[in-house]
Formats: sequence, C-alpha cells, structure tokens
Amino acid sequence: MPNYDNIFERIEGFGIDLDGRFEWSLRLTADQATVRDNVVFWLDAGITPEQEPGALPFTSLLEQVGSPSAIRNIWEARCRCCLHQGLGFSTSGANDWRLYLHRQSKPFYGDEYTAYHWPPRPWQQATRYSFFFFPETPSGETPENWIHPALLPVYRKFQSEELLQAISGFWLRRNHAGVDQVCLTFPWQPAVQTYLGLLKSFVTGAAARKVLKRYASHHFRHLTFATSRQLMPTLTLYFSGTPGKRPRNMEELQNSVQVDARRCNELLLAGLPGRSGLRRESAERLERFYTPGDTGVWRKALGRDMHYHFGLFNEEDDLQDIWNDAPFERGVSELIPYIPAGSSVYDLGCGWGGPAAYLAKAHGCDVTGITASRAQFRYCDALGLKCRYGDMETTLPSGRFDILLMLESLEHVEDKASLLTTLRQFGSRLVLRTHCQDGDTDGTVFNGTMHLVPAQDLKALLQACGWKIIHWRDRREASMPTVAIWHKRLCTIPPQEDEQFEAWRQFCSKIMCYPEEWACFHPLIEVVAEPE
Repeated sequence: MPNYDNIFERIEGFGIDLDGRFEWSLRLTADQATVRDNVVFWLDAGITPEQEPGALPFTSLLEQVGSPSAIRNIWEARCRCCLHQGLGFSTSGANDWRLYLHRQSKPFYGDEYTAYHWPPRPWQQATRYSFFFFPETPSGETPENWIHPALLPVYRKFQSEELLQAISGFWLRRNHAGVDQVCLTFPWQPAVQTYLGLLKSFVTGAAARKVLKRYASHHFRHLTFATSRQLMPTLTLYFSGTPGKRPRNMEELQNSVQVDARRCNELLLAGLPGRSGLRRESAERLERFYTPGDTGVWRKALGRDMHYHFGLFNEEDDLQDIWNDAPFERGVSELIPYIPAGSSVYDLGCGWGGPAAYLAKAHGCDVTGITASRAQFRYCDALGLKCRYGDMETTLPSGRFDILLMLESLEHVEDKASLLTTLRQFGSRLVLRTHCQDGDTDGTVFNGTMHLVPAQDLKALLQACGWKIIHWRDRREASMPTVAIWHKRLCTIPPQEDEQFEAWRQFCSKIMCYPEEWACFHPLIEVVAEPE
C-alpha cells in the first residue's frame, strides 16, 4: 500500500467514501502540546458482511488498509452485535491502524468496546475499554486508583465538577497488563477555555501553552489521563463531531468538529435544569438506610428474581403459596403494553434489578438502572445489568431514553416537582406506579424515607410539570395480597441488624392490623404520561 505522508491523502487513495463521525485529539505533556496525526471515524451499527450499504464496503476497506486476515475474521464474527464500529489511523509514532468494535452483549447490555491493532504489537495487540458511571466501579474502585500521581491534582479538580458527577462517568482502558488509561466523558462538550487555567497548571512550557491557547475555543468530549504504569504523565483531549462527510484535511476536520460540538454544547446545556437545589441534605441518610445487611436474607424474603415491589394477583393465584413469584413478575409484565419491545429504559430506583432483568430478557429492552444502595448496585452488576450508583435527585439521566420507569420509587423522592420537571428533558414516556396517601394523616413513612402524596395531588403535579397523562389506574385491589405474602415470608426470618429490612417488616405488620382500612386510604396509582 502506498506510504502517503498525509493521512487524508491516504484516505482519499482508498477510493471509498468514508462518511461517519470523525474525531481528532490534542496530546498534552508538561512541556508539549501536540495535535496528534491520528483520526478516528465512527459508524453506526448495521454493517455486516451480508449488509454493506452503498458507499461503505467495510470488508474492502479493511483489506485496503492492510488489515491481516485475523482482524477481518474478528470483524466478521463480532460486527452483528455492535452499536458502533470505528477505524482509527495514524502516520506518527507507532504508525498503526485500529479497528474499534463498540458492543453490547444481549440479553443484558454492558457498555464496552475493544480496539484491535495492526501491525500487531506483541505487547498490546488488543485493548479493551469499559464504561462506569461516577462515583465508582462495582468493586468500589475510582479513577484515583490508577491515575498517574503527577496528574492527580488536575483529576481531582475535574472530578469535583458537579455536572460531570451528575450525568457522566469514566472509561477504563485495559491491555494484558492492566489499566493503562482513564478517560473522563463530557457529554455536554465544554470549551477548552472553560478549563484553560486548570490545564495550564499541568502544561507549564511556554510553547505548549501557546498551542493550548490556540484551541481554547474548541469543544472537547473526552479527556484521558495516563496511569501510574506509564513513565510520562500525559493528558489527551478528544474532539468529536456529528456524522458527516469525510474532511479533506486536518483544518477542515477541526473546523467542522468545532461547529458541531459548539451546537451540541448549546443545545444540551439549554435543556438542563438549574443545578442549585439538586443536592439534598438527606442523601447520606437515604444511602445508609438502603445499604442492606445480608443479601442472602433479602433473596430469601423477596424470592429468586428479587422483585422489590408489590405484585399483581389474579383469581388463579394460590395465596397459600407464599413463594410463588408469578404475581411479582406480573407487576412488571402488565406494564409491557406501554413499553415497546427493544426500548431504551431508565429505571429510576431499580432496586435489586428484578424489573430491569425481566425487561431485558423477555422484552429486549436496553435498561440502565440507578439505585442509592451500593449493595444493590453491585448485585445488579453481578447479574450483568447496566446500573449506576447514586441518588436519582442529585444525578441526571445519562442521555435520552424511550421510557423513564419509576416502579414504586417516586414516593422516595422529596422534591417531586423538581425531578418530574427535569425528567421531561430526558424521556419520551414516563411509566410509573406509586403509593399515594389520601386523607389527613402524615405521608412520611418507612423510617422517613417515603413521602406519600394524595392521588389527586399527584395528578395535578404531573400536569403542572408538563406531563400529559394518557393512562391512570388504581392497582391497589390487585396488589393487596402482597402484604400478607411478605408478612408470612418475613415471619420465617429472624430479626436482622438491617434498618431497611426491619422497617419493611414493621411496615407489613402494621398494615396487617387493618388491611382494608389501609388499602382504602392508600391507592397504588399506575400512570403513563408523555411530555406536553
């Protein structure tokens, strides 16, 4: 293959139209700032050996860039389950090519991708990237566990960015020897200028600072940190645009990316709520309450699939069979008419992952859950579920979803108006089921973690927050046997040193003293709503 000096001439020499999402990068050391002579373009899923749309015969492309047969075999075997496919190329340094495969593994949807290099480097033929939401991995590790010591002051400043914590996370890049790069993701694509002072605290060379200042108006999407395994502490800014035509040179690429990224930044920030008031003083209290003791005890009480919500019973259910999980699964399956197959779902208050697992396996949904319990977060991850650890009131959804699911979790929200208004920016449909409390009694229950409101107040609140209600139903009658079932199950388990578990036991015991009266004043409202 011809050895072109200019990377864009090399692309043009293929005679293939490469339309996609292009990105470029700026590498920073203490005394250098270098526009790296490497470019990556990304394509959406759907390109398979049998399905090569119009302008991009990917097989031919891989052949023309000199990929070995092993790389082409990997692509053919794995491209069908890819979200995106990328091709990276460089004429500097290692002078290599990279095939990126961004995959999700069904029935669950872990977010990861792998880069395959050629010419092959014996010490690093493939690298794997895995994404985690802030603040930590399921094993409790944070980026600080890996980042180069010289970069920690810079990282800690970036990490304290409230919006970053609320909406995003980090990628870990691994090779055969372990983590060798940490990458922070900035979905709103801020301008370099926003953090110019912070970056200059690391970049001290005059010439390097001059280059950095030249790109101050450019908007970046990713920032990578070298790890302690590397001798040279480096930062790399990645600039990414929207899908479009192949640029003819680096200047054209940078200009188009700058326009796209600025537009993305303006649109996303315009739709975000004000950050003041999102943080609650009771967040730590809620976290402590929802940190359970023995997970095995919870599994015994909740059943195999760990559905931590009321079930829906019918005449065929044997109420003497207290270990029958069908009514609890039905509590999810009866929402299926409002959740199209394959939907992207954000499960707010996902608990132990019972509903998320059902929707992923039985309905092909791409589910992301959020829980305030570290134990539940780790349990969901062990199941293979995509889950984040955090408070739904202090975080934001990580993107736009088809369905926002709140299965008996809205009652745990203090500022319901703020959350419901915020969620309208992030979902096409809200599907919720929540306990209400009609009458004059105090609606704060479950050791102060639940804040119930009258059903009519809920309806008015949804409408005031910009939601159009398309379905409204009280499911209390069908759900009421749940309390007796739970009560009997809990009677088989001795007292626990677990505040939440014992609050649950007390909750059921209290209702069993006057079940009909409680049911009368506590409707279980099922709602489907869409933004006005």
